Amino acid sequence: MASSMSDDERHSISERAKSEIILDVRKALIERYIFRDVAEKISNCLETRLKGGTYDGIDNARKFALEIDILLHDVSNDKHLRFFYDPQQAKSIIAMQNLSEDEKTRIRTEQNLNRERLANFGFHEIKILDGNIGYLDLRQFCHTDNAGETAVAAMNFLSNSDAIIIDLRENGGGEPEMGQLLSSYFLKGRTQLNYIQRGPERKIEQYWTFPHVPGKRLLGKNLYLLTSSLTASAAEGFTYALKCLGRGKTVGETTAGAAHPVDFQAFHDKFVLKLPTARALNPISGENWETVGIKPDVSTPAEGAFDTAYRIALENLINETKDKSRIAWLQLALDELKAKLTPVKVDEQLLQSYVGIYETCRVSLAEGSLHFESATSPKTRLIQLTEDLFAFEDTDSVRIRFIKDDDTDKMEIQFLYKQEQEISRKIQKSISLQFNVDSESQS
Repeated sequence: MASSMSDDERHSISERAKSEIILDVRKALIERYIFRDVAEKISNCLETRLKGGTYDGIDNARKFALEIDILLHDVSNDKHLRFFYDPQQAKSIIAMQNLSEDEKTRIRTEQNLNRERLANFGFHEIKILDGNIGYLDLRQFCHTDNAGETAVAAMNFLSNSDAIIIDLRENGGGEPEMGQLLSSYFLKGRTQLNYIQRGPERKIEQYWTFPHVPGKRLLGKNLYLLTSSLTASAAEGFTYALKCLGRGKTVGETTAGAAHPVDFQAFHDKFVLKLPTARALNPISGENWETVGIKPDVSTPAEGAFDTAYRIALENLINETKDKSRIAWLQLALDELKAKLTPVKVDEQLLQSYVGIYETCRVSLAEGSLHFESATSPKTRLIQLTEDLFAFEDTDSVRIRFIKDDDTDKMEIQFLYKQEQEISRKIQKSISLQFNVDSESQS
């Protein structure tokens, strides 16, 4: 039988309960909030309003919680400091509070391990991009007790790349220990990353890079961190520390601005206080990113941050590299990226100038596209990347570029091979008896 009780009746609150809750919230703020002066100011406001009858006419628990929440925000301007009505979460918090510290740790570890394992501990994607640039899409900072082996495997996978992009655009944070481990691969020696002040008494907890990491360190490799407005907490701590140390370039949007670790406390089995009990600080800047976020070195909408960072990485490697074949390979990757960002307009007159026989190969034009065939391979469509650069529809390992020889005024094809010592070879456009294919392909 459905209950006929109204919402206010189901979630009612007595005058005595309101008074007791406000007293308990004031005590929690004074004892645990990271900013003691702000805690005292809020406490005084709560006492004044309670005695002044501000909450006398409120008999609904949700409305009462909302009034307290608004006051906390108005006085502190701290978006992490919250108070809300949630009996289910309050029940879970109380159940954990009654356990020993060892039992709490065991339960959290078991719960986190299963949940984090299903997400591969935040390591969503890892690959090597054209140009030998490593890419890691990291969605969460899990504790190294669970995620350490996965993190080490990822860093070792990236160790032979010439530059690295770490994508934190969908990373809401997690455990600072993961930031310690990852930072240790990019920094030489033992380096302080940040420190955390806990509680009103300002107890210090320092975070340093590890003196040893399994595998190679990634020193000297250009590092790019992709950020968005969703990048928060430990992911911001990792980014901020490297930025202050001058290690890596940030590309994307200003981050969320969440620098204060929080704890949750339950009241009267139904209410929850989200309470910042610590704050992270950087030893170089003496500040953190709370509220303001981390402004990127290169500002661009989050959806375009990868392409921007990839382009910058390729351009920097081209400028830093002396090996001509390596430069050609990097330039090829850069040309392809630019073609993706700005598709070329088809010019059939230009395409027609490429048509002909090139020693043992034939290039033809049909339905607005060039087609390539040789004595040893069937006809395949060419995908235009730039005015003179083309990809094969059925293979990714080679590209061709059409080049007009200024001396002979003849057209040449330059074959560009990816990840090979000899990156290219050329053949000239000419009528040749060496080209032998069946009559159908010649028609």
